[in-house]
Amino acid sequence: MTHSTIRGSALVLFLIALVLAVSGQLAFNQGPDEGLSMGLLLYGCSALSLLAAFSVSPVPDPAAHIKDVTTPPPSQPHKRQPLAALLLVLGSLAVVYAALVSAERARELPRYDLLLVWVLGLCAVMAAFGAWSGLHPLERLRPIRLPQPEQALMLALVAVTFLLRVIDLEHIPYVLSGDEASMGLEAVKVLRGSLSNPFTTGWLSHPTLYFFMQSVALGLGGISTAALRWSSALCAALSVLWLYKLSRRWYGRRVAFIAALMYAGWHYAIHYGRIGLNNIWDPFFALGVLWHAQRGLDEGRWWPWAVSGLLLGLCIYSYMGARLIPFILLMFLLLRWAQGAPLWRRYRRHILVCALLAVLAALPLLVYYMKHWSDLMARWSAVGIVPSGWLANEAVITGKTEAQLLIQQLRKAFLAFNLYPDPTYHYMPGI
Repeated sequence: MTHSTIRGSALVLFLIALVLAVSGQLAFNQGPDEGLSMGLLLYGCSALSLLAAFSVSPVPDPAAHIKDVTTPPPSQPHKRQPLAALLLVLGSLAVVYAALVSAERARELPRYDLLLVWVLGLCAVMAAFGAWSGLHPLERLRPIRLPQPEQALMLALVAVTFLLRVIDLEHIPYVLSGDEASMGLEAVKVLRGSLSNPFTTGWLSHPTLYFFMQSVALGLGGISTAALRWSSALCAALSVLWLYKLSRRWYGRRVAFIAALMYAGWHYAIHYGRIGLNNIWDPFFALGVLWHAQRGLDEGRWWPWAVSGLLLGLCIYSYMGARLIPFILLMFLLLRWAQGAPLWRRYRRHILVCALLAVLAALPLLVYYMKHWSDLMARWSAVGIVPSGWLANEAVITGKTEAQLLIQQLRKAFLAFNLYPDPTYHYMPGI
């Protein structure tokens, strides 16, 4: 079979897959009762056709040119090791001190001094691993050059993502939701000094450190709706950069551009990037953790693993869904191990560095949770279908078994946004 014939067959199979997927979505649009079976059948056939297209024309590995996981870590300058070791020890002790003293101090007393000690401690630890990785503080200061085409494309994607989320934040969305206002009021408390503990939980058991970050925006931009939402727009713009880099590493430039473009223009992502809630920080942390872990595997240096661990620890101060990110990272590493990466033989120390930074970053809140376990599980107890009693009550109300209700909930989760529209009051687009 000639090369042109193979490409033609793959193109035909891909077009068939596209037509079947569109037909499946049109079936879903009829509603859960009428379109479920036909939609699943058409989408399933679309997936088979797509797999057939890839099998006919295998996709080359976009990272084949990278020396990747078999490259040993580069040797480190010996003269930097004593100073780096000192920074590591002092930084770790500073973080432990901040966590333990914060746990013993009365909840209403300020902790600005401990927040500073914690931040400086983390900076010292990061500086230690930067030195061991051979990084130099001034090595990035090079003559300014025009960006390469791909760099220009990445900057354009970041700019478009940011602009679609930051323009007219004062009025779009036109309603300041109750949750946004509640988080904003917590940030106002930080500005006025009535909330001075960043290592505890506040409104609806959310970690208070996020409110401290929001207070910075309110302090700079004034107490307004736009200032409250600014951090979400900036977070979304940074997330698309990591999405592009990670997709490019795994699947190549074409898929990376399509993925980043979809994230930039997807109405659901735009909406959550325009409201003053911490939900949008979940993809930011997840993408950052995975991208730097992948860099660590590629480069064999301490620094990317340290950054991945730092982000992994900081995510605990964000929305509750971010607590799944450690499991996502674990599954990623297991997948790489199954693909042949010598994780234990060559990268066990690097993974321990990632774990160390995660623990240090999260330590003040972890110590708090150890003493207030109910605060850690508060949202799970309130909204989980089992601990809240919803499952048992719904079984009585509907006459369905709990197993049937669980299957129904799983179906809604897997087919959200395709078959079932978003029913939450935060958005509810009706499509």
